Amino acid sequence: MKKIEVRQNMVDRVVGYFDPVRARERYKARLSMAIAGGYAGASTTRRSLSAWITGNRDADGDITLDQGRLRQRSRDLIRNAPIATGAIGLVVTNTVGTGLKLQARIDRDFLRMDDDRAEEWESTAEREWSLWADSQECDCARTLTFADLQSLAFRQTLENGDAFAILPRFKRGNNPYLLKVQLVEGDRVTNKDRVPNTATLANGIVKDPCGAPVAYQIQRQHPGSIVSRGSTEWDEIKAYNDKTGLRNVLHLYPVLRTGQSRGVPYLAPVIEA
Repeated sequence: MKKIEVRQNMVDRVVGYFDPVRARERYKARLSMAIAGGYAGASTTRRSLSAWITGNRDADGDITLDQGRLRQRSRDLIRNAPIATGAIGLVVTNTVGTGLKLQARIDRDFLRMDDDRAEEWESTAEREWSLWADSQECDCARTLTFADLQSLAFRQTLENGDAFAILPRFKRGNNPYLLKVQLVEGDRVTNKDRVPNTATLANGIVKDPCGAPVAYQIQRQHPGSIVSRGSTEWDEIKAYNDKTGLRNVLHLYPVLRTGQSRGVPYLAPVIEA
């Protein structure tokens, strides 16, 4: 049988000097805990762990206070540190590549369509998709194609911790497609009027009692804008369209904990190093 040994620490020796009886009881208690088991990683007496101070907060509590500074430092590293720049660029290139492509595959058996009709429908769908996705008209700002938007959205998610895409529908010029994509940096999604978080409002996201997003509060100007400093106007956009049930806003971020409302930058664990 393995011998269980409990060594005295400084506190044990001090207690033993002034109160031997209490020291003996303390030793018995520590010996019982050692016999019962436990994790060395939870020790508060080991020299390597004695200064390790942790908190017991929920996901948002761990993220909210540090999110802004982590975001700023992540951006600075990506701008100025070649290793950070290369790491983000490599992940984006390997993940997104040339972007998502549509391959229409209709359930011809369920719809009782013969092969010719099904292939015609698939070709038409792919052609329509290409006309929308390969044009800058899919971008609300008329700047990027859909592949470019995918790359930028993923890059923003890695760099800032999360990214948002608003999906407005409106007519513009002779373009027959109403759907547009508008990317929004995470800095702009904040609680309206800077009010504190509540049980149903977390960092600009309004939630229902189950934790599902109901609406997003988006500041009209970036809080760091050099053009309109001090702008305090927000738009609240519903998460889902009342008529169609389709999403109005996409929130891109890795969920690592239950109840997590926002993301943290990809480089957060290695910023200090």
